Amino acid sequence: MRLPVDKVGEAIAAWIDAELVPKSSGLQKIATVMGALAIARRAPELAARYADTLRMLGLADEAGGIDIEAARDLAAEAMAKTGKITVAGVILGPDDVDTLYEAARKFAA
Repeated sequence: MRLPVDKVGEAIAAWIDAELVPKSSGLQKIATVMGALAIARRAPELAARYADTLRMLGLADEAGGIDIEAARDLAAEAMAKTGKITVAGVILGPDDVDTLYEAARKFAA
């Protein structure tokens, strides 16, 4: 299943809104929302900038569509090796890989 480049930002922003915002509070919540907005706005630019790297990793096709199954599998493998991580004060774990995948599926073709 492919996530079109123009939908990457929407998918990530939807996931942040559904998964990260409820886990944050106070100033952290504002920073999380600001991050979601910035990611949504810059995602197509970032996907274009890193298109070669994404293709090299087997995560994108020539049109720039993201292979969300491949991305999920690689992220799950990496998360299994690293364990939980903290991003902007929010702890992310293996379950977050699955919830991000599910969010991306809603925007994928």
